[in-house]
Amino acid sequence: MSYKVAIATSDGKSVNQHFGKATQFAIYEAEDKKFDLLEIRENNPACGDNGHQEDAMNHSINLLLDCKIVLISMIGVGPDQVLFDKGILSYETSDSIENALQYVSSNIEGKYF
Repeated sequence: MSYKVAIATSDGKSVNQHFGKATQFAIYEAEDKKFDLLEIRENNPACGDNGHQEDAMNHSINLLLDCKIVLISMIGVGPDQVLFDKGILSYETSDSIENALQYVSSNIEGKYF
């Protein structure tokens, strides 16, 4: 079974962006414990200095509806719950993308989907 993982990254090497401040998501396809970068999806960040804008947050979430997991450095309770309600797991980490994907493969895949 294949599935997609979205990663909030500014450099393509590490999971280093807060969900609401993510300017892009790297989308990986996972199959048989192997991960291939499919695309980079540009995002208009929902959060600024004065909180977040609901329309922009919904846009960020809708951008990832085809993914099963979102890897981010941090996420608020509200967006986390909305993602969960839509069948998307979030996982906070500040690790490298490679290590984070290995964690997904070893600890999440098969347990939740």
